[in-house]
Amino acid sequence: MKISWQVHKIQLKRPFTISKGTFYYRNALIIILEKEGIQGYGECTEISYYGISIDAFIETLKASKSQIESLAFDHPTIFYQHIQKIVGNIPFLLSAIDGAYHDLFGKMVGEKTRTILGVQAEDETPISSLTIGIDSLPEMQRQILDTPWSSYKIKLGSSDDIELIKGIASITQVPLRLDANGGWTTEFAQYFIQETQGLPIEFVEQPLSADDDQEMPTLKKNVQRILIADESCHGVDDVGKCADGFDGINIKLMKCGGITPALQMIKLARTLNLKVMLGCMTETSIGISAAAQLAPLVDFVDLDGALLIKNDIAQGVKIATGGEIIFPETPGNGITINK
Repeated sequence: MKISWQVHKIQLKRPFTISKGTFYYRNALIIILEKEGIQGYGECTEISYYGISIDAFIETLKASKSQIESLAFDHPTIFYQHIQKIVGNIPFLLSAIDGAYHDLFGKMVGEKTRTILGVQAEDETPISSLTIGIDSLPEMQRQILDTPWSSYKIKLGSSDDIELIKGIASITQVPLRLDANGGWTTEFAQYFIQETQGLPIEFVEQPLSADDDQEMPTLKKNVQRILIADESCHGVDDVGKCADGFDGINIKLMKCGGITPALQMIKLARTLNLKVMLGCMTETSIGISAAAQLAPLVDFVDLDGALLIKNDIAQGVKIATGGEIIFPETPGNGITINK
């Protein structure tokens, strides 16, 4: 098996603003694993507020290349155990390698990744939301009117959040999934939820900073909204910690380390009666196709990352207008690279 990598500058269709800043592009690291002329693809992107450095990842890959290439071709779960020991605890990089290996393994054995994982039929797959970044109310309303969807994920975290969400709810009655990215205080979160009762809000994601997790059990007790952990839940070890303060968790492959640990997180969350959301970063169809393999197992899906970029470099799982997830009938993660 051979490993190689490429870096691509992924341009956003429009400036994307969340509580952590405004972004115009992402650098994406594409991992390519090859065996007998067959290639598998994985991806991670450079996220500044997570402290991610693609340059550092490349140095790790250079140092680990010979060890990775010497690994036996085995089941993805076994491969993951080996790659963890070689690369170390670097979730974003592990996710890219794990995604590439699942894609390669499925292509080599002629099976879809979701079939290998034991995931059920696609007709059980939830619909994906479409993300609307923080902007002026007229601009956010315009984006919603221009792109009718089954549900929207609304980024919040500004002083105008109550006015924004009331204005958005005035033009659409589809479910709204709110994401403050940890931008609220406990007092404001409680006030916001009280002031927006009666609006079509499905849940609130990460209302408080992860540094304020100790306040979440009180907030959960005092409000009548589903609360989903994102920045408070990175990997398997965080799932149990979220049970008291949240009603569910948002799993992102890059945060947790890939498909393999994500599946563990889903199983653990179910034992704790936590709802599960499957999310994404701003990424190409390579990363989206890897995450989508788990979509039929969760309650909520937010896999619109590739829809937010101008220059997708691949084809794979598609998110159709309205949010339906369409799986290709090809093995592995279903990825082909655009020529």
